[in-house]
Amino acid sequence: MNSATADPEDATLFGRRRDGKDLITEWAGQNKSNAHYIHTRQQLLEVDVEKTDFLLGLFSAGDLEYLDKMAEANDPTLAEMVDVAIKILSKNPKGFYLFVEGKPAQTQEIRMVINFLELLRS
Repeated sequence: MNSATADPEDATLFGRRRDGKDLITEWAGQNKSNAHYIHTRQQLLEVDVEKTDFLLGLFSAGDLEYLDKMAEANDPTLAEMVDVAIKILSKNPKGFYLFVEGKPAQTQEIRMVINFLELLRS
């Protein structure tokens, strides 16, 4: 976001770009109508993966909250983000590569994602 644009979740925070560019708007303009920008957990859970080919999710101005505070911050879990990503990316007949990285506190969640991926492979 540029320095004149307020964060959609916290109107007291503004973008840091000084060049006036709004990269979110530029990204949306480069993609077709099947591209969506989201910033809340609820929006992520409501994504229609059949009608979405491009998804940009920016959920926090900094690090996401830890698991015990995610609900009140309206942040999705790592597992929820990966689940939606896999559903969208798996539509590509050529396959896909997905790199997932989380905080050490999300180790248990990462194990759940790995188990989920192993289930998909079998």
